[in-house]
Amino acid sequence: MSHLSNQRNTCLYYFLAIAGSLSTAGASMTLLALSASFYTFDQDGIASSSIYVLYYLGIGVVGFAGGWILQRFTAITLGVAGALICSGIVIYLSFLSQIPPALGLPAVFFIFLLNGIDHPNNLRFFNEVITEKKKMTFFSVKEGATYIFGLITPALAAFIIKFWGARVCFLIDGGTYFLSCLPWLILRKMQKLAPVTIQEKPNWFIGFKLLITDRNIRTLNISRLLNNLTYVTWTTALPLLLAKVAHGDTDLFAQEQGISTSLVSGGFILATLLGTWLAKQQKLMSTMVWSSTLLGFSSMVLLSLSLFKSEILYISAFLLGLGTYCFRISGMTLGQAFTPEKMLGAVIVAGDTVVRGWSFLVSLSAIGIFTLHEALETSTIELGALVIILPAFSLISPFLIGKLARTFIARNQNQDKQESTTTLA
Repeated sequence: MSHLSNQRNTCLYYFLAIAGSLSTAGASMTLLALSASFYTFDQDGIASSSIYVLYYLGIGVVGFAGGWILQRFTAITLGVAGALICSGIVIYLSFLSQIPPALGLPAVFFIFLLNGIDHPNNLRFFNEVITEKKKMTFFSVKEGATYIFGLITPALAAFIIKFWGARVCFLIDGGTYFLSCLPWLILRKMQKLAPVTIQEKPNWFIGFKLLITDRNIRTLNISRLLNNLTYVTWTTALPLLLAKVAHGDTDLFAQEQGISTSLVSGGFILATLLGTWLAKQQKLMSTMVWSSTLLGFSSMVLLSLSLFKSEILYISAFLLGLGTYCFRISGMTLGQAFTPEKMLGAVIVAGDTVVRGWSFLVSLSAIGIFTLHEALETSTIELGALVIILPAFSLISPFLIGKLARTFIARNQNQDKQESTTTLA
């Protein structure tokens, strides 16, 4: 009976992960719809690019109170409440005939505030219920589902925007938020979890303290900052680059952004398939650490070259997807392996606060480079060279966390030997 109960719970955890991935894909439709809407008001692409600036700012801002929120409320309460509020926002947007940046950007910012809690809330929960040996496979499936849906939805969003308008994208997104509530409610009914009772005032600064005092956590966080120089610059620069290509054509702008986003997801899916197949290879973690940096930087170089030949953009997007998989899976796996279990939620929020605050500055720098290019009327060659200066510093990252990856591999190999000895005994 216990075995059947464990199987049932495992299925529910995967249902929760996949429903969340579908909700993430629905949100990407909203962002593309808003980006296209903003382009009709601002054809230099700055308003559309500002969506990603607010993404980093929103998650960074919520981090200052996020640790307290995670300790005060159950995972189920946060999972349901956040999804319902986001659903209400996007459904409201669906009733508007036009959405200028002055209205759309604050709405996006508030959604990102809620998403800043949702991500560590989910990771905190999965860390408690998924065993360490199964985490790499579980997160591979979870992230793979996100990018499978992400492969379809950007192109679908571009098609919907062209023939039915952005309103339909908002309604679909609202529906996926409602769906993501369902597994949380089933979980509450099955496990009959009691609400959290706070016996003492929670210390939500503990996550920031560990970022400074714990050497392993500090090293992982610095590595994230360095790698984000590439991934943030790529994401922020894409709308600015497409604005130069589209020349005021909103349909072309949405189409190219949709195709590029789909190719990122395609690269991620391929990496997921390879990663799941090779998951039992203990040395995979070191490979992923190096690949996350090298693939990301290569994609950034190709993005700068796409200023001269636009078809290169598609190759760049695909490589970014491959690198994103390695970046996210290695980061989540190593982060949870070297963080005290009870402190994981607070550390995730603190780390996201620091990293997203940093990413906010990086994204502003990317916009500043393009703005300066327009103001000074510099050549395309000079713009391409400027775009890859910051990402070049990401090449330091693998040298910082290589030791942690090797430690992780050795620890799991020792655990396998111990389990093998116990089984033989």
